[in-house]
Amino acid sequence: MNYSCETCELSDVLCNGESMIPTDNVQIIASKNVVNFNFPRFEDTVSCVYMGSFNDSGKVFTKILAVIETVTIPKVDVLNAPNEGEQFEHEVPYSCDNCLVDKVYVNGIPLETSTRRSSLNSIAFYVTSPTAIKIRMTEYTPTFEGVYQAVFSVDDEKITKTIMEIQSESETTTDDGQPNPNDSTKSEQPNPNDTTTAALPDTSLADTNNTSTAAPS
Repeated sequence: MNYSCETCELSDVLCNGESMIPTDNVQIIASKNVVNFNFPRFEDTVSCVYMGSFNDSGKVFTKILAVIETVTIPKVDVLNAPNEGEQFEHEVPYSCDNCLVDKVYVNGIPLETSTRRSSLNSIAFYVTSPTAIKIRMTEYTPTFEGVYQAVFSVDDEKITKTIMEIQSESETTTDDGQPNPNDSTKSEQPNPNDTTTAALPDTSLADTNNTSTAAPS
């Protein structure tokens, strides 16, 4: 990817806070304002939000350079819990190449698939298609409040993604009953396939192959 910056210097590329420069996966070519990402065989271990560390007049700024993943969940919804005993259904779109949904968990507890569930005992289960996971409950109980994650099989690799979250109403409102202005209910996540850049103070950072932007850190 290309970048431009008049007064700053790209000094490092970080993944989960660790420098990627010592590896063979990332190379900075400062003379050409280019960052090369090289993954001869992509594995889930290299799925990451890659951050660029820029030096500008003695100050350090970090910006998102790229988000690289094999499985994309366009939006992770945080939903208010339904009333106890009510039916519940929510569909989560996903995209990936040649992958299968292996399992779905809520708080680490596996849900049954629609084809294996017991009509007498199972009140929560999931249905999959090539493009979506549908979570269904015949009767909602507080047991199903929490974080839902799916395990995808991609070329013999297991990839775990958070797909949705159910919260009680008290967690998403303030003490006076008003909506919490800091609540992230149904918030958008960046498209994991985008290479995202943003402007530095008095500078610009742009990927010639990218059209998305992000707010400064």
